[in-house]
Amino acid sequence: MFRYKGGTSIGKKMKAERVYKEEMARIAKSDTTVFLVERFLALVVETLKDEFGFGPVRLERFKKRLELKLDCITLDYVNWSDILKEND
Repeated sequence: MFRYKGGTSIGKKMKAERVYKEEMARIAKSDTTVFLVERFLALVVETLKDEFGFGPVRLERFKKRLELKLDCITLDYVNWSDILKEND
């Protein structure tokens, strides 16, 4: 069996490269999601401030609560269908 320097087989190297590529794709998707959520949150906060007169204390309270709810979705405590059903 052919081995690279250090004793690593081709199969192990190929598997490591595949796992690395899959993980990088997952991270890229996650970074894109975080970027979109941050931008949308900024827009929502701006709207609450401009249209509804929310001050810094209420805005901070809103942001913390929204982040908690997003974490609940991320951790699978709740899903989007549950949220949509509750708000019909």
